[in-house]
Amino acid sequence: AIEGLWESEDTSLINTFIDLLEQDSSEAVQVAAAQTLGHFALMAEFGTLPADYKTRIGQALLEIFNDEAKSVTVRRRALESLAPLSLPETAIAIDRAYQDDDPKLKTSALYAMGKTCDPVWLDILLTEMESDMAEVRYEVCHACAEIGEMDTIPHLAGLINDPDTEVQLAAIQALGIIGGTEAKEYLEECLENPNDTITEAAQVALDELTSDENPSSLNF
Repeated sequence: AIEGLWESEDTSLINTFIDLLEQDSSEAVQVAAAQTLGHFALMAEFGTLPADYKTRIGQALLEIFNDEAKSVTVRRRALESLAPLSLPETAIAIDRAYQDDDPKLKTSALYAMGKTCDPVWLDILLTEMESDMAEVRYEVCHACAEIGEMDTIPHLAGLINDPDTEVQLAAIQALGIIGGTEAKEYLEECLENPNDTITEAAQVALDELTSDENPSSLNF
């Protein structure tokens, strides 16, 4: 039922979702509530909700993340939904998750870094491109795409030859999202790759990049 209300903008649901997040006995329900609150968090950050909602949602998600009695899965989803909110506590929570011994929390921290759209995290993200964990490298690609800094382009290009296919595709997608001449050149080089999966992904990224550069070329 919560998932069915994902796109709802009815603010009367916020307190209901917070109550379910805090009190429901089911982990699955708590996770769904945390993720759906992320939709309202984005609305609050973009100013489409009154300012007090931003504080209310942020506090609720922070309390869940800081509650070690909650499952790691619930805490992860709370952090990920919190990430877009420009609150002082957000960066502290992300850093805490990144420093945690649990690799799942660390992975969520990298995801959250991207959702902040703040280049302050770039040094960490570039370092984590060398991680032994494919899941970490994958999340770094998406985080770099969200932040959109041109300086990440050569590093992302290096992951096109990653041993993990999902990381390769994430790097290609990120290059297409960031765009620019350098990214375009790397993507064009991919068209000569003997791997059909890589060439197809690169072509999709180039098509989207070109469409963004030339909106008039779109067919309606």
